[in-house]
Amino acid sequence: MIVIEKCNSAREGWEVYSSEYLSLIEKGDSDSLNLAKELSMGEGSVLFEDMRTQMDVLTNILLENAENSKVNSASLYSNITFQTISLTLAALLIGVLATVFITRSILNPLNKIKGEAKDLASTGDLSRRTEVYG
Repeated sequence: MIVIEKCNSAREGWEVYSSEYLSLIEKGDSDSLNLAKELSMGEGSVLFEDMRTQMDVLTNILLENAENSKVNSASLYSNITFQTISLTLAALLIGVLATVFITRSILNPLNKIKGEAKDLASTGDLSRRTEVYG
């Protein structure tokens, strides 16, 4: 905040001289123009340079903050990408395991019935009981 206050103070100081400079230029007579020239080369120039210096400091702080935000954003993006890929792979693994489990729970009883049907076809014994659990 101190940098912003210094920048505003320097700008306000320069604006006073800038207004005075413009009013002298608007008068247009040679004395006013000479006075405007002296003003712009003297204290007005010093105030302008002070304002420019303060703006440069403020700009550098903003650029540094922007760079930090860029680095933080890149890190966050990397973390989110890793988490997304990890969750996707975990979901795929769970899906594959669920598919295997469901497929086996369906096929095991069917295979048992198929085996019993082959035994029935070979023996012809219809009195036989088959217990199937899924």
